[in-house]
Amino acid sequence: MRVPAHWVTYGGVCIGCNGTFSITGGLTAPRSYLGMVRGYGHFTVWAATPQFVRQGYVGCADGRPSGQTRIGVLQMRWIDCPQGSGLDGGHILLQWSHGGWLYALSMHSDTSTNRQLLRIMARHLAQFR
Repeated sequence: MRVPAHWVTYGGVCIGCNGTFSITGGLTAPRSYLGMVRGYGHFTVWAATPQFVRQGYVGCADGRPSGQTRIGVLQMRWIDCPQGSGLDGGHILLQWSHGGWLYALSMHSDTSTNRQLLRIMARHLAQFR
């Protein structure tokens, strides 16, 4: 329903119209951001059933849990996706579940800056739950 100011979107898709939702966008990032292009942040917001994550439509089936955080009433997990491990390979995911669905915010590289950016985004999303 809401996206950051000056959002650059690459489009929202129903991947194969199978019920999986993914939208990717960009933002002007702080100097400490580490991703594909310095100073420009690239991230994805997605929602899918666990089955579609296992099948590789979104996320990474072989991601490694790397911590937890609570934002509002939502308990969220950090998932480190190894390079080459699916669509989110090389990303850190902030992932949570609700009603049988998995939701995630995904950004290149696991750094403290990138985790903080994902926490900020998640706080805004949690307001609409």
